[in-house]
Amino acid sequence: MKNIIILCCLTLLLSCSFGNDDKSDETTTTNPSILKPVDYDYISQGFGNQYSQGRYHTGVDFSTGNRNDAVKAFIDGKIEFINKNTYTTEYDKYWNSLIVVKSLYKNKTIYLYFGHLNNYQYSEGSTIKKNDTIGYIRNAYDINGNLHRNNNHLHLSVKSDLVKSNWGYISQSDVWNYGWQNSISLFSW
Repeated sequence: MKNIIILCCLTLLLSCSFGNDDKSDETTTTNPSILKPVDYDYISQGFGNQYSQGRYHTGVDFSTGNRNDAVKAFIDGKIEFINKNTYTTEYDKYWNSLIVVKSLYKNKTIYLYFGHLNNYQYSEGSTIKKNDTIGYIRNAYDINGNLHRNNNHLHLSVKSDLVKSNWGYISQSDVWNYGWQNSISLFSW
C-alpha cells in the first residue's frame, strides 16, 4: 500500500505543469540561484567598489583566470541589446563588448548586463532559456593593447531599465540612485 501511495504521488508530481503558459512578450520567472552564469574562480571586483577618479562599479566581476569559459543564461529572458559597434583596438573591443538580457524576476522586469563577451550565440530579439550559452569570456586587454589573460572575467550588472552606455563604471550617486542592483545579493549566490 505504501508503494502505491508513493507511486501515485510521483505520477501526480510528474504530470503537473511547472512554469507560466503565458505566451506574451514578457519572459517567465525562474529560480536563478541554482545556476551561476559562469564557472568562476573568484570575484575580482564587487558591486559599488570605487575604481578610479571617483567612479564606482555597477556590477560584479566573476574572474575566470586565463580561461575563455562559456557564459550561461541563469534565467529565461530576451536579448534586448548587443553592442555591435566596430572597434579597432583589442582594448576597445574588450571594454565595449556587451549583451543585455531582459528578464522577469520576482514579478519585476530586470535587465542583465553581461560584459566582456564575444562569440555571441544569439542576436537581438532572441529568446533564451536558462542554461543556454549566450557567449564566451573575451580575453582581457589593457589600454596599451597588452593581453592580460589572467584577468579574464564576466562583468554582470543588474538594472531596472535599459541603458546602452556608461554601464560599467559611473558616479557613486548614479550607482546607488539609478536602479543598479548587486547581483550576488539579489540572486542569493
